[in-house]
Amino acid sequence: MLTYTQSLAIVLLSITFALALLYLLDCKLEEGTRKRANSVNGWQLSILGTVYAVSLGFMLSDAWLAYQAAVADVRAEASAVLLINRSAQLMPEACSQPLQQQSRAYLDAVIGTEWTAMQAHHANASGETVLRQMWNTLGSCAGHEATTGRGNVITALSSLQIRRDARMQDFQGHLPFMMWNVLIFGGVIVVISSCLLCNERKSIHFFHVISLTVLITVSLLAISDLDRPFEGATHVDVGAFRAVQNDLQDGSAR
Repeated sequence: MLTYTQSLAIVLLSITFALALLYLLDCKLEEGTRKRANSVNGWQLSILGTVYAVSLGFMLSDAWLAYQAAVADVRAEASAVLLINRSAQLMPEACSQPLQQQSRAYLDAVIGTEWTAMQAHHANASGETVLRQMWNTLGSCAGHEATTGRGNVITALSSLQIRRDARMQDFQGHLPFMMWNVLIFGGVIVVISSCLLCNERKSIHFFHVISLTVLITVSLLAISDLDRPFEGATHVDVGAFRAVQNDLQDGSAR
């Protein structure tokens, strides 16, 4: 996804496109003809703008909710790792030490490898390998009847698996290509329609066209950034996993 600098460049390019189109229409179409058509073009633009605004607002809201869901999934995943480490202490030493080591290895894999890969839009399964090892370790401890600790670990491992799968789904994004076509082409149509209007004061018309272009472009960029919650300028950080990692380090240091 894009950085803030790249997003600003796209906004400037959109403004340039809108102003170039507006200048071209001023040169090719007579001002009187455009003024006479204002009464028709005005209400048509109002309908187009309303339909597009509803679509844009819905998609922006959906992207924001998806982003919040990704934040919640990451926090729940990190909490599950902490619960595995804590619950393992209630099990026999032959089982608790491997599980505690593997929970720390999972944090290292997520923080050191997976997060960097996700920011570059590459899936990485290093954490999945460690998670599989934890399940195997728990299976080898089936003969130990430390029911409280083992039951808690099973619950935490199940939660970790679910939240990890949810994070990988969040990483892929949600908005289909067809909806991007609707949003982009709809935005272009609305901007072109606004350029067809005519105002006696050119400066006011230019301001309206620029404002509309900036609003649509920024909204599309926001949807794009939020739809990929682990990439770009606005992304879910790894702070929840780092907090758990620091907690475990502090606990082992005591």
